[in-house]
Amino acid sequence: MVYGNEALVLEQGLDAEARLRFHQQYSGPPMDQLHSWLEEQLAEAKTEPNSGLGKAISYLLNHWQPLTLFLREKGAPLDNNICTAARGSAQVMPPPGLCRVDGFRSLPACS
Repeated sequence: MVYGNEALVLEQGLDAEARLRFHQQYSGPPMDQLHSWLEEQLAEAKTEPNSGLGKAISYLLNHWQPLTLFLREKGAPLDNNICTAARGSAQVMPPPGLCRVDGFRSLPACS
């Protein structure tokens, strides 16, 4: 959903301020729901913390602020895939079908 929203932002050619507002309105609520679900999985022992899923949930929760920076800062990228690629890592995109968007029209600069 978030990457689909980003595709709409790019299609519409929104500037950084409009992109931020768009993501706050359309990506923010599902991200809030995801955050609540993640917390619930561990707090209510619905997921074993030492399982693969439990470790993934813990990772997401421990990195929630940087992972959701695009909801608070103008121009913040959705991910750091382009930066990871620039460093020579092959671990840039998930396997096809998992949060993958083809046809990036604009990529953020890396530092």
